[in-house]
Amino acid sequence: MNPHPPIDEREWQAQERAMHHGRAAAPHDDPLVAAYRPVAAAARHASPPELPADFAVQVAALVRGEARAVPDGRLERVLLRILLALMPVALAAVLVLFGRRWWQASVALLGEDALRWVLVAAACAVVSWGIDGLRGGNPGHRGKGGHAAA
Repeated sequence: MNPHPPIDEREWQAQERAMHHGRAAAPHDDPLVAAYRPVAAAARHASPPELPADFAVQVAALVRGEARAVPDGRLERVLLRILLALMPVALAAVLVLFGRRWWQASVALLGEDALRWVLVAAACAVVSWGIDGLRGGNPGHRGKGGHAAA
């Protein structure tokens, strides 16, 4: 869907001619141009908006106030670290409580060989992220070229 209506070229040209020709109407003038002439004159003679003398100071104060209101993200980083620390604990609790039933349901769904390969792939990902974390990298972040940043 086009958000802008199609431009009528004749209408556009009439508006442009009204803006450029001023108030004097030529006898052979297009009636569409004559209709736009008062609009063009009003646009030419519009008074500038009356701004307060300290408008710039008010805008600068408003911008400074908004800059202070922007959070720095420390709280979000702390909460994210807490959440990431709790996820392995929750995973361990789920495995202790539902481990046998979970394994049996997964074997029935995927088959034992496929499930073992899924676990191998997950273990590889965890080891890779762990090594990257020990090296001081950002796990899961990829640099240019799609390879982990070294």
